[in-house]
Amino acid sequence: MVVVVGVILPFVQLCHWIVRVDALSDPLTKLLNRRGLDSYLAARVGRCDRRSLYVASVDLDRFKTINDTFGHPFGDEVLVLAAQRLRDTVESDALVARTGGEEFVVVGYLRENPAAVAEGLRAAVETTPGLPVTITASVGVALIDASQPDAEWTESSLRRLLHRADSAMYRAKHLGGNTFVITDGDGVEPLERKKPPTEISGRELLVVRHQGLEPRTR
Repeated sequence: MVVVVGVILPFVQLCHWIVRVDALSDPLTKLLNRRGLDSYLAARVGRCDRRSLYVASVDLDRFKTINDTFGHPFGDEVLVLAAQRLRDTVESDALVARTGGEEFVVVGYLRENPAAVAEGLRAAVETTPGLPVTITASVGVALIDASQPDAEWTESSLRRLLHRADSAMYRAKHLGGNTFVITDGDGVEPLERKKPPTEISGRELLVVRHQGLEPRTR
């Protein structure tokens, strides 16, 4: 009986672990899913180590058109390749998750200019090899600056960060896609552009400031 219990218990624990992994991961890209991302963020609460953090929301542009034109199997291939490109681009300790159909979230420590991080993610998707069509993405980035005295990693602050990144990403969509927006305030409010989206270069570096909310190019 002791031997049987000793065999069954590890097997049951393994089954529970497999079920948990399946529940937290996306079967197509093998990334964490939205539930897995939430679990990861909850585990990071209070562990800032006075290091600045960024959250990037990455959404593939006009993905429905890609599916309608080339078919869903091709769309799945695009998602797998985009996921791999994003993983290859970020630091080894950064997290990449697939949170929706064509939506990804990247969480990492900020080691360089945030514009360089955002441009790297945008360019990684645009330069995905082996496809008969160019894939582009809209990227929104939000930051926790550890140098600020009120910087904190709480569950609510991390969720606000994710919301701000989403808002910035949608602003990038509004600007025509294949670009990025960085927000350093508490949110991205309605933005007025003097140029229509068709005049915006895919390689412009756009920064939306909470104060004034006027984008600027560099």
